[in-house]
Amino acid sequence: MFIPGFHAVCQSIPAGPEKIQEVWVVEGKASGRLREVTALARRFGIPVRYKTRSDLNELLPGVSHQGFVVIAKDFEYVNLEQALDEVGVG
Repeated sequence: MFIPGFHAVCQSIPAGPEKIQEVWVVEGKASGRLREVTALARRFGIPVRYKTRSDLNELLPGVSHQGFVVIAKDFEYVNLEQALDEVGVG
């Protein structure tokens, strides 16, 4: 699963670091945002990979990724009975 965009990346890292495989950032993008994202990823032990803008554009055509993408594990879906059991209602 891809989570594109600066703010989405910054929010998803601390919200579920165990679900994030790596963070992709545009190479050569020297900015405060780059430093913020890479520091956040490293704080949670998440690898940072540098990609070209054309790589990100090809992967996410028409998406405004702003040079930042989180690669996350797919969600595990459960049925209603399992969800109710997990919260102690079933």
